[in-house]
Amino acid sequence: KAKIEAAARDQAQWNGWISRIESLHQDVTQGQMDVVSTHLERLEPTAQQLYQRMSPHPLFGNVKILVDEATRKLEIQAAASLEHERLKDIAVSPSAFFSDAQLNSLAITVFLAGALRQRWSGLSSIIIDDPVQQMDEMNVFAFLDLVRGLSARRQFIVFTCSSDFYLLALEKLECLNKVKEDSFLAYRLEGIAPTQLKVH
Repeated sequence: KAKIEAAARDQAQWNGWISRIESLHQDVTQGQMDVVSTHLERLEPTAQQLYQRMSPHPLFGNVKILVDEATRKLEIQAAASLEHERLKDIAVSPSAFFSDAQLNSLAITVFLAGALRQRWSGLSSIIIDDPVQQMDEMNVFAFLDLVRGLSARRQFIVFTCSSDFYLLALEKLECLNKVKEDSFLAYRLEGIAPTQLKVH
């Protein structure tokens, strides 16, 4: 009987510890979700500015970043930018309405918003690998204009396999060297590309 009573006391003590650990686990999980959702919600103004500068869609020119209160699931919506009676207060899922090029432009703006707002690293570089896949010419031009505008705040390292994009970047970004020498360098297998190389 004494052993059973001692075991019951031990079990009650362990149950108390298990309950406390489970409560701490829930608090930590909730705290993590709150931090992530707050971070994502704070991306929206920056993502909105970048998205409007890229302007990938003629009707849906606004982006909304939503985080579900219960599940903390991320949802990105596109909203109409035109004052039109039928489009007023309409928000759509980009995956259902956007082309691959428009989806890629939206993804780049959300990625850049996160990179521009991050504070955990002292590095000021943004590295992007082949960002213009499935993009049409207008979106490629808009992306390069966006990089040129943001280059004063961040160093961009962009990899590409597209010779057309490479030559276009040479043409559009060489003007950065007029402001500050060697602020734009283009590399290829032979080394640094000559600055006088032009698109013909």
